[in-house]
Amino acid sequence: RSRATGDVTLSWIRRSRLAGADAWTAADVALGEETERYRLEILAGPVAVRTIELATPSFLWTAAAQIADVGATPVAVTLRVAQIGTALGPGIARHATIPIEEGRP
Repeated sequence: RSRATGDVTLSWIRRSRLAGADAWTAADVALGEETERYRLEILAGPVAVRTIELATPSFLWTAAAQIADVGATPVAVTLRVAQIGTALGPGIARHATIPIEEGRP
């Protein structure tokens, strides 16, 4: 979601790697790890122009960083996100190109 400042908040829904963790009864799935960590890659074509590790499932991509990363304020962003596990490292990354929605604070 874009902000009036031109900054963009990227966020995603955490999934669990635990067997049977996809039950519909819980409000949120069990983490299944000692800590919550993600690797986010912002892409320009096939190349990662920004790679960051995060402790929450969101990232504030500032307007200045957007220009530094892709040369302009984009209308869409291509990214890869992987949950990082303590024992196994990064899981399978989710790759997507998503439009940047306007009008959110």
